[in-house]
Amino acid sequence: ILYDLVSSSNIDGLIVTGGLGHYIGPEGLRHFCERFRPLPLVSLEVLLDGFPSIIPDFYSGMCALMRHLVEDHGYRRIAFIRGAADSKTGEDRYRAYLDSLSRFGIPFDPHLIAPGTWFAPSGADAVQLLVDERRVSLDALVAANDYMAIDAMQALQARGIRVPEEVAVAGFDNLEIGRSMVPQLTT
Repeated sequence: ILYDLVSSSNIDGLIVTGGLGHYIGPEGLRHFCERFRPLPLVSLEVLLDGFPSIIPDFYSGMCALMRHLVEDHGYRRIAFIRGAADSKTGEDRYRAYLDSLSRFGIPFDPHLIAPGTWFAPSGADAVQLLVDERRVSLDALVAANDYMAIDAMQALQARGIRVPEEVAVAGFDNLEIGRSMVPQLTT
């Protein structure tokens, strides 16, 4: 409803973040942006045909996070919570995870991968899948975004698993809320 209040009669231009696409999907985002033609519009994080787009280098960022976990902390059993299946940015982060494993000579284990949606409770759902159902051993858990990482951290702590002493948790996007977590979220 809030987005319906925005119209070409009350704005001069628009900066649209990819986060909106997580709620309404790629086609919904495209339809939303089309409503504002011919106003200036820039898309952040999502490549939209016919609109200027700024795409951050999520791949390199996730590679840097993986390098930190492996080189600085020696983690080798690193689980991953994926982003939404239809998300290009999620796929970039997942591809960086896979390529990093290969780069460091760490064998890929499909049992360390959990689906995600970008939102809670998919972090807790991933912990249930990895810890309760699959009973995998892991040193660290990386989520494709901070919301899922925070949700996973809380689910681990609810099970009495100490973060980061027993399982390190890392997210992606550097959201402000991560700094208020105990311990602070690595992101």
